[in-house]
Amino acid sequence: SPKGMVYNLTMSSYYGGLPNDYATLVDGHHGWPGAATNAGTMEWIEADFGQNVVPVRVTLSEPNFGAFQTGGWSGGGYLQNVVIVVPRRYAPEVTNPAKHVTFGMDMEVWVEVGNVNEGNNGDNCITLPIHISRGGSPVYRLCSKPGHVYLATGTFMFE
Repeated sequence: SPKGMVYNLTMSSYYGGLPNDYATLVDGHHGWPGAATNAGTMEWIEADFGQNVVPVRVTLSEPNFGAFQTGGWSGGGYLQNVVIVVPRRYAPEVTNPAKHVTFGMDMEVWVEVGNVNEGNNGDNCITLPIHISRGGSPVYRLCSKPGHVYLATGTFMFE
């Protein structure tokens, strides 16, 4: 389990005025400022553990409080239809093309291993199951579905 393991955070773009850092995404303050991208067609927030890990769930939270609230972010919808994906080579068991996503210039295919629509709502957060084989993956991306949208979360914690 990657619970408590530090990961390297990278993002497709960085929305100014928010921490956009690992520490605020794992501090347990669900709904408080964490990370957000600019609006784009395939925005993503990535956790790179540097070694294969096999999480069973990930916790996210909608922007609601602090700078999210005063900056006009609250109101929800920033996590609507998001998925967690990994490079296909780490989850070859995902063969359904509807669960494949291709990013940017390298055109690498990533596959869905978690979907916010399968999540359970908690105290200002949502926890969704991760479906990946025992080998795991070193990288996990939270990504928006195609469309011109912002992506924001106050929490990005793995167990």
